[in-house]
Amino acid sequence: MARRPFLAALLLPVALLSACGSAQQASPSSTASSVPKSSQSQASAAPSVCGLPEYGSEVSLTTAPTVDEWRYENQTLWPYPYAKAFGPGVVKSNGMRSCFSHNPQGALFAAANIAAMTTDQNLMNSPDNAISLFGKGSQYDRLAAKIRELGSFPVGSAADSRGTPAGFRMLDYTATEATVDLGFVGTSSGQSVNISIVYHLVWSDGDWKLRSEKDIPITSAVVPSFTGYVEWKVNG
Repeated sequence: MARRPFLAALLLPVALLSACGSAQQASPSSTASSVPKSSQSQASAAPSVCGLPEYGSEVSLTTAPTVDEWRYENQTLWPYPYAKAFGPGVVKSNGMRSCFSHNPQGALFAAANIAAMTTDQNLMNSPDNAISLFGKGSQYDRLAAKIRELGSFPVGSAADSRGTPAGFRMLDYTATEATVDLGFVGTSSGQSVNISIVYHLVWSDGDWKLRSEKDIPITSAVVPSFTGYVEWKVNG
């Protein structure tokens, strides 16, 4: 029963996205559905908003990229990676982070930073902050309106819950979209559980953002182990 607070903290964003009209929740092994051609052309044309490396020929990620420093979200102590080469290239005074490199490493760093930011109620209490995590898509206006109606992006409140990075899988990658599966060891009340959280990203206006199409951009599930994941740990 001690697992529930941690799971609730993860599933609150999924519940909100479902309420905004997204489709059924996907399993961790699923890949992102294709972006409409109009979105693809716009995404491909947009350079990095802060001049980080552009898309190259690499479309897979089978080894853990170098992390210059693991940092921690202010309120939750949730680790997130920073690297000069991959991002975040922009860090605002309020703690919001953006601008990641246009390659698989940048998509991975974007997903890991989004994972941390969406645990911090101080950040997500601002509708503008929450909306800034999403790229333009068919459901963008509807989702933004829902977040503004709620006045915040709900975050779980289990004070003793923590998530520690364990590994990742790059499920899908193109110049315009990426599907990143992050493995976390979640702990709450002295108990631990292996969690897979999948982030469906789109290259939008020169940065990696959560998709706002018909499919839910964040899905999560309990997994028995991290077999098949590339190990990626704070002290790894």
